Amino acid sequence: MNALGMISTVVMARLLVPADFGVVAIGMTVLAIVQAVTNMSLGQALIHLDEPDDRHLDCAWTLNMLRGLLLGGIIAALGPFLADLYGDERLKLVLAIFGGSVFISGLANTKLAMLERDLLFHQRFIMQTSSKLVLVIISIAVAWQTRSYVALVAGTVASQVTQVLVSYAVAPRIPRLRLKEAGALLSFSWWLTLTEIMATINVRFEPLVIGKFLTIHTLGLFTVATNLSSLPTRETTRPLSATLFPAFRQLRDQPERLRRAYTRAQTLISAIALPCGILMAVLAKPLVLLVLGEKWSEVVPILQVLAIVAASMTLGAALQPLAMAQNRNDLLFRRSLQGLLTRVPLTICGLIFGGLQGYLIVRSCLVVIVVLFNKFIVKEIIGIPVVAQLQHNWRTIAAALCMALLGFVIVPVFDFGPSFAGLIAQIAVVGGICALTYLALLFGLWALQDRPEGPENDVLDAINIVHRKALKVIGILAKQN
Repeated sequence: MNALGMISTVVMARLLVPADFGVVAIGMTVLAIVQAVTNMSLGQALIHLDEPDDRHLDCAWTLNMLRGLLLGGIIAALGPFLADLYGDERLKLVLAIFGGSVFISGLANTKLAMLERDLLFHQRFIMQTSSKLVLVIISIAVAWQTRSYVALVAGTVASQVTQVLVSYAVAPRIPRLRLKEAGALLSFSWWLTLTEIMATINVRFEPLVIGKFLTIHTLGLFTVATNLSSLPTRETTRPLSATLFPAFRQLRDQPERLRRAYTRAQTLISAIALPCGILMAVLAKPLVLLVLGEKWSEVVPILQVLAIVAASMTLGAALQPLAMAQNRNDLLFRRSLQGLLTRVPLTICGLIFGGLQGYLIVRSCLVVIVVLFNKFIVKEIIGIPVVAQLQHNWRTIAAALCMALLGFVIVPVFDFGPSFAGLIAQIAVVGGICALTYLALLFGLWALQDRPEGPENDVLDAINIVHRKALKVIGILAKQN
């Protein structure tokens, strides 16, 4: 998914201009907000039920279908209003097409939730990778022919249609109309719905205000920077987080094991994702020049800030599955509401008084507040003190900060010119030095502490497993020869 996402972003940025990304970003933002308002989190509700059966699957499918029908009409109807608000007639077509795709996505197979409940994820892998592959192919093909924003819309719609079709191919089932079990499903999911509304508005309102207070061109820069900055952290944390909800749920009646499992998962996620995000910030300039070209050079400072912000957010990545497993969705709602009440006024003030620079300063400060919110909620759920949570990650934080300081110092030192070979050499040398520095510091601090339990143990265990499997494969091949 990470590789396909990178390919799509890079090729589309080469073929299109920032304004194309900006107009589609407005449509996608409105789509996400309206979806969140009507989201019922039925997949999580199915996982949470003690004994779900076909009746619950049919009811969830019916609710999703009705939601998609209503939502599609709302999205399409908003097109003319947004076109007038932003002075861009293209938004009418964008919203009309997205409205139709929303109804189609509401027909997806609810049986996949049952597979995730049993920690079976290969069907989800097939569905997501196939839809992502279709998105990349359709987007690039249409962009190559049209050089238009239509390519971004076409890829998104094709991806949604593929997800629906593949969901039935990997988990065959014929759904039926049913609503009798709606109460049992919605009783769990309503807090998640409120949380989704707050969280989506919290994040998605930014493209709307940037497009209004600044320009569509700047919004396009912001959109591409957001996509690139989150790649290292999003694709690292998303698959791990998907497994944590059902895993934590199995430990919900074993407090000590749950605390240990949460700590182990959280420290491992941060140890992998934090240095990846920071390295993206360090190498932002040569990476942008290499893969996007000179016309996107304005995106570099935005990418640097957003990459560090995304990396820092991984310090609380395991909170949501933990809260859901403990049925404390009300705390997730409270976190999102607190974040919204803090973020919206500060962001608007930053844009009004400082423009894009003011926004980036506000965004950098807000990440500290959000991380602390997360830590206090974890303390409330499973009783781990905030200081203890930070101490569990201190080696990762210290090693990543040292790597960042070194990286920003040596990037201009190893500047081999703007040629393709020069940029590749700069990325390889600086990236290699930073990676080795991080690993040396992380494992060095771990050894100085007499090797306590932490992410270092998990990394070494993973290496040993891969090594044993590799030796086994080599042995089998040797016998065959």
